[in-house]
Amino acid sequence: MMSYVAVPSLSITIPNSSTPFPPQATQQTTSGQGPFHASLPVLNPPLYFGIVESEVFRCNKFDSSSFSFVSQLGLNTVVYLSTDDLGRELTDFFKERDVMVVHLGSKYRTSKGITEGMTKEAIECILDQRRYPIMVMCKTGIHISGCVHTHAYIRRPSILPSLRPPSSLASIHLVPFSSSSSVIGCLRRLQNWSLTATIDKYRNLAGTTKTKFENEQFIEFFDVDLVTLPPHLPDWFVLNQRLMDDERAAMGRHECFPGVRASPSSDEYASLPAYQRYYFNAQGPLTSPSVSFSEKLSLIGDDDGD
Repeated sequence: MMSYVAVPSLSITIPNSSTPFPPQATQQTTSGQGPFHASLPVLNPPLYFGIVESEVFRCNKFDSSSFSFVSQLGLNTVVYLSTDDLGRELTDFFKERDVMVVHLGSKYRTSKGITEGMTKEAIECILDQRRYPIMVMCKTGIHISGCVHTHAYIRRPSILPSLRPPSSLASIHLVPFSSSSSVIGCLRRLQNWSLTATIDKYRNLAGTTKTKFENEQFIEFFDVDLVTLPPHLPDWFVLNQRLMDDERAAMGRHECFPGVRASPSSDEYASLPAYQRYYFNAQGPLTSPSVSFSEKLSLIGDDDGD
């Protein structure tokens, strides 16, 4: 029994629960070597995996289910920020692929979590192109990131309503958090990102935790002058620095846009696109002149019963 849905110039057949799928849908083969989907590789990205810049990645500590995916990245260096060991499985995985592991979490072991010294060295590793491709990694679960203390924990009341301290950390429902988020946030500050954009990106990566505000403060007050730029900088960072230098020079020449110098009272200035006229102007309009808004009526008077 087949059911049909009528659509103008289109007919869609929807099989009911008793209708078997066509044999060709489950027996599609490639050169007679079994089902087509069986020949496709299974790729499982690590938790919180992300591309920071070209050949710069970030993720949380992963297991063998993500080995196929990570192998395709061709990593040269892994910066590990957590204090715990990688474990035999991950250690063997990186050793077989000649991946250098920089274990900063062990070097800067402290009860205060991530420190300026660890962040400084991590960023310097990220900015050394000789280490590329590079991945910044930390553990998921018991987190030591930001300004969180090593033994701090987060409980969800719906799961653990009791206020009594647990006998062991194993009985706590831990909210996963990535300490690499703090390092990447400080890197964005070094790239002259606005603090608003940096914190917004950090929140998207870190999720919602009770300790997030302390980590946001760490990113905000991190002294980027502590970072010593290595001699072999990546192209994306060099380009970013050059663009910033060009903008500073343009401001010094009183240009309204890099390479464009026009008096505000001239016809040339009036013919410029709005993004060029107000490029360096902090008091520029938030909308284009062509944008119009309809009158917004107040709803307060609706309660009068008129």
